[in-house]
Amino acid sequence: MGSDSVVESSSELSFRILGSLEVQHGAAERTPTPPKQRVLLALLLYHANQVVSPLEITEALWDGRPPSSATAALHGYVTALRRTLIPSPPRLCRNARRHPILQTHPGGYVLRLAPHQLDLGRVRAFAGRARSRLGDGHCQAAADLFHQALSCWSGPAFSDVRASGVLAHYAARLDEDRLGLVEERIGTELCLGRAPSLVGELKELCAFNPLHEGLHQSLMRVLHLTDRSAEALQVYTHLRRRLVTEIGIEPGPALRAVQHAILDGGSLPAGPHATCRGHRAGRTSQAQRRW
Repeated sequence: MGSDSVVESSSELSFRILGSLEVQHGAAERTPTPPKQRVLLALLLYHANQVVSPLEITEALWDGRPPSSATAALHGYVTALRRTLIPSPPRLCRNARRHPILQTHPGGYVLRLAPHQLDLGRVRAFAGRARSRLGDGHCQAAADLFHQALSCWSGPAFSDVRASGVLAHYAARLDEDRLGLVEERIGTELCLGRAPSLVGELKELCAFNPLHEGLHQSLMRVLHLTDRSAEALQVYTHLRRRLVTEIGIEPGPALRAVQHAILDGGSLPAGPHATCRGHRAGRTSQAQRRW
């Protein structure tokens, strides 16, 4: 296999981290099975196209307690992972700096991927296009794109990787980002006048995320918009009780503003994802700032 063929073959690899860890080359499965290689690959995929330092990698591989042989072991895991991704590589692939996928740099290691090769890259592309369409007032197109972004998830991030320490933090962050996308999609659906169809979904989301103020705010909105204001106020009361009892804090100002509007019988305040106008006004979620 020549150099051009290797590069072309590497571009046909696809990776998944939003659920179980998977590597595919056409119909061929190339997901590593050794636990340390899986953690290494998951970390590099999360930081795709960014150099990851040996310190961060060893922290993830040994949960902050690396052995004295960690440096040599890491080199071995990287070599083994290269062979898994591109079996029987020619001389080009044995050159650590010129390997078409997993390269060595002075500051560490980097996994070179095109956005379409990684499910997270596809999510970011869909989400960016959705926000652009929403900003232009095209709510239906935005809703469709948010649905496409969310369809890239098949379960919790890194669900079958022994994640702890920094990798567990990244997994939790990705799952938080998914909830942020769900909120954006729901806001877009509200913009399209679909409040009745959202009640059941939001009740389930709130049940699984009992302290998430954004989801509870969305549930209060759809209940109020479907003439169930009393139930919306019960949602607020229940959430406030849990926040005060379990964390010792009061609900945030956005949630309180929705409660006051319902009590006063006035118009609901604009939410962060409630209307295309809200997006044009520059309201952004944490996920938007990251993506």
